[in-house]
Amino acid sequence: MQELGKKSLKDCFSTHKSKQDRDFKFGQNFFSRKAASLTEAQKEELAKWEAEISGDSVALRPAVDTDFSRLLEILEKRKADLQELGKKSLKDCFTRNESNKDKDLQFGRNFFRRKAASLSEAQKEELAKWEAEICGDGVALRPAVDTDFSRLLEILEKRKTELQELGKTCLKDCFTTNESNKDKDFKFGKKKFSAEKQHP
Repeated sequence: MQELGKKSLKDCFSTHKSKQDRDFKFGQNFFSRKAASLTEAQKEELAKWEAEISGDSVALRPAVDTDFSRLLEILEKRKADLQELGKKSLKDCFTRNESNKDKDLQFGRNFFRRKAASLSEAQKEELAKWEAEICGDGVALRPAVDTDFSRLLEILEKRKTELQELGKTCLKDCFTTNESNKDKDFKFGKKKFSAEKQHP
């Protein structure tokens, strides 16, 4: 019954199984004819069963569970790739043009479209941890960003005197000059400071 993934006990019994299975047929008839006559104590007892069989905390539904396990494997395997994207949510990581060419990304995109609504609370919490690790502000610097930052520091060191001579009040202004059109280092700096403004 847990595997049916229904939201109530009544729904569990109101399925095609009720036509072939005597237990399910009995349950269907019970909810149709007798449920209204239950005592408060009986209703409470059924509510406990409903929480165990149909609630969010039930054992994970097999279909969703299998796909969820695969999603976790992808998150583990492609963690660095996904961090480099600098996206704000896991869903955004998978919803990109690359998803048409990359099987892992395509799987993730389909999962968030079709299965995310069926996740249990435990699964949602697990994904939230991954989202914080991959998309959160506190994650380790993305390798791509880290490499660019190192290059920027090298440029500042190497071209320090020239930058000082420009007499600008901030680094961004130093790189936003005519030099940026002719000089590779300046062009790189201009690009980095522009990108920083767009992605704080």
